[in-house]
Amino acid sequence: MAKLYLKDLRKTVRKAKRTVSHADVVQVHTASGLSNLQFVPLDTSYVALPAEIWELFLEYSGVDRIKYKSDTMDCDDFAQILCGECKRKLHVNGIGLVVDFSGGHAYNALLAYEGSELSLLTIEPQNDKIIINRSGMYAAQQGFLLL
Repeated sequence: MAKLYLKDLRKTVRKAKRTVSHADVVQVHTASGLSNLQFVPLDTSYVALPAEIWELFLEYSGVDRIKYKSDTMDCDDFAQILCGECKRKLHVNGIGLVVDFSGGHAYNALLAYEGSELSLLTIEPQNDKIIINRSGMYAAQQGFLLL
């Protein structure tokens, strides 16, 4: 794959971004696999992106290439860095931090859309994989989502 430059990624994001309301985000959370988590939405509106644009950002970010180190660079650090990189580089607030007490793990939630459907994707920032199976570390039965 060709090298992805930030200016090109930003241009792609500008074309694809969709602004959604606080109320829409609350509704999406309630219907999601993260609905058991305490939800802390901090903004009045959010930027959602298509899943394929999120995948471009994940590839660009390089967070998955950071070396894991117990306590000082572990799951919560990866998730926080991914949030910060997205907000700093793309100016997109549709990314959240999930602290999953039931799974003993931290990861990210991404506000995504396809057509008119809005959803929350969950991502493991240590390997950029979309989380589909809600069990084990991703049980999402107790904890919080900060968006």
